[in-house]
Amino acid sequence: MTDNQKENSFTKLLQGYIEKRDIKVKADEAYRDENYRIVMYREDEDKEYEETGRVMCVGCRKILSGKDGSHLRRHTKNSCKMKRKLPDSVENGDLESSLSEVKSRRIDEFTTKQFRQGELSKITTAIAKYGVSSGRSFNHLSSESMKRLVLDISNASSSGGYGEAALKQLPSRNTIQKVSENMAQNLITKLYTYLSRFTENRLHLIIDYGKLVTHYLSVFGSFVDDEFKLQVVPLAFIPTFEGKTANETAKLIKHRLEEYGWTKEQIESCYVTADGGISNIGSHFYSYVRCVSHSVSLLGSKIITPLLIHRKNHLLSSEDLDMLSRLEDVINVSKKVAGYIRWNSTICQSLPRLPTLPSDTRWLNGVKCLKDVMELMENIQPNIQLFSPKGRERIRRLASEDEKLAHSILLVFSPLLTYNQVFQCQNKITLNLVLPAYKHLDNRFKKFLEDDFTGVDMDTIDTDFVKVMSKSAKDFIMDMLPKDMSSVRNSPAPTKNDGVEDLYDLLRDTPQSTCDANNELERYLCEHVDSNYSETLENYWHRKKNEYPALYEAATKLFSVIPSESICESCFSTASYLLDKRRTRLQYSKAELVVMGCQLANKFPHWLDDLA
Repeated sequence: MTDNQKENSFTKLLQGYIEKRDIKVKADEAYRDENYRIVMYREDEDKEYEETGRVMCVGCRKILSGKDGSHLRRHTKNSCKMKRKLPDSVENGDLESSLSEVKSRRIDEFTTKQFRQGELSKITTAIAKYGVSSGRSFNHLSSESMKRLVLDISNASSSGGYGEAALKQLPSRNTIQKVSENMAQNLITKLYTYLSRFTENRLHLIIDYGKLVTHYLSVFGSFVDDEFKLQVVPLAFIPTFEGKTANETAKLIKHRLEEYGWTKEQIESCYVTADGGISNIGSHFYSYVRCVSHSVSLLGSKIITPLLIHRKNHLLSSEDLDMLSRLEDVINVSKKVAGYIRWNSTICQSLPRLPTLPSDTRWLNGVKCLKDVMELMENIQPNIQLFSPKGRERIRRLASEDEKLAHSILLVFSPLLTYNQVFQCQNKITLNLVLPAYKHLDNRFKKFLEDDFTGVDMDTIDTDFVKVMSKSAKDFIMDMLPKDMSSVRNSPAPTKNDGVEDLYDLLRDTPQSTCDANNELERYLCEHVDSNYSETLENYWHRKKNEYPALYEAATKLFSVIPSESICESCFSTASYLLDKRRTRLQYSKAELVVMGCQLANKFPHWLDDLA
């Protein structure tokens, strides 16, 4: 085939695409004047448009050469079909009306362009994927603004030309909901398939109740993977009624997990972390772990408000109780100041950050408010005129009269705030820090009672109030610590021998070491530990996997336990998009699919990409 034949064949191909209005060809840019447009062509949808060296007549849509010459002028004057259709005797007014009809027809053709079925399917999948990953409501995904956004993106990224006809093609709320639920269900099925190899000996359950329109039981699972990294995944978000007992809670969990193929023995072999309200749930599982965040909060509250047994045993005098009551009043004052700041937009704009929002559900929240208010005091005082008279009095009190008391409270409670934040972190193993945390607190309070304030600025605190809080906390912590501590064997330091002694040790009939080579626990306890060497728990057990295989399996089960149930609350923030009073069309049972799907899509984004 000669070059001329190839050019003619390509021109015919473009002419056919123009007549079919195929997206492989577009002619948007004007060529010299409005009568001709530059023709662009692409072979596949994934490629960019390229110039063809040809132009299209706007009037008759014929493909012509884009080279210089008089052929375009001759076509417009003599050959254009649109021109020949006009009578020779038309006047100027009739000519203008005829041209306006042609333009209006072109606009109609532009607005009647529709999506092909394959394109429409991709758009529906993309919207559903966005909905699953973001947790947004289906009303939002099917709203007019969302449809306009999709249309604008389509016109900007393709040949364009989509208008009202294409807008009506976009998926409805029911279609988006159906596709999103299928995606979420596939993610959940993939999760339980992934967990099947961890259910026997590693998986641990975390549960918590909450309310959004109705009550829900949030169930999470935690386990240590093959890299000895902690993984936390949602397992269920079950609608329920208020006031469920431990027995009813266990039945709900077992029924839902059995639906996904778990056996009763696998479920009952799990540890379970929950709050103290359902502590007897441990009788239905392998063991029960009380939420350590609740325990830390309980410890803080009983420091300021002692138990009745402390009063009966006269561990605290009436003067001590009066001092603790005054400290409690300081915390309440800081909560009121923090609340007023959060409700005043003018003050909020003048602060570098906002104080903690007051809440009565967690006692340590008041200490957080006090900490934030004292740190922001330099920014609050210049705006004191924006407060009410009572608010000004409270700020002056915290800034002058009770300043030392506030710093004394923060000195005592700062470790509790730190530990509370550590135990709520789900990115690393924290179970090994629970008992050392209580020991550290016990030793810290003991030092304060012995007047050991090393590293503390004595001018900023009141030692009498610090000792009263330490005295109140000391006995309570000792009651919480285990009483039958097993003795820990001291690890022997390594000895250095010369080469002859090493060779003699290899040839002797009995080994020189006192540790049994076949006993993993003995070898583990005899292992020397260098106190100057820094290594994480995860790296250590990953390194010792082949050296202590039995202990490694025990460690994976033990360290899969999460001592805090705070992770369960993340489900309720996601569900708030779906279950408020404006979105009651969504059934409660359907909410579980979307909530879990959203959690899994953010935890394993590559899973969602595989489904899409």
